[in-house]
Amino acid sequence: NSVLTDRDEVAERAVRLATDNEVVAIDGTVVTVRARSICVHGDTPGAVELARAVRSALDAAGVGVYRFTN
Repeated sequence: NSVLTDRDEVAERAVRLATDNEVVAIDGTVVTVRARSICVHGDTPGAVELARAVRSALDAAGVGVYRFTN
């Protein structure tokens, strides 16, 4: 169950990671993480929709999205 495919869940987790520096482990433990990027794997079912949902949720939360290089 390590691959998430529910758009709402993925978007919610991305926002929580970006705003609160937290992820929830499979056992329910909250883990502090200082992430600098979020990756949506292209081979995940519905990857494009997941990426769009994440971007939309990050925008709605006021989280800036930036590219790695110029």
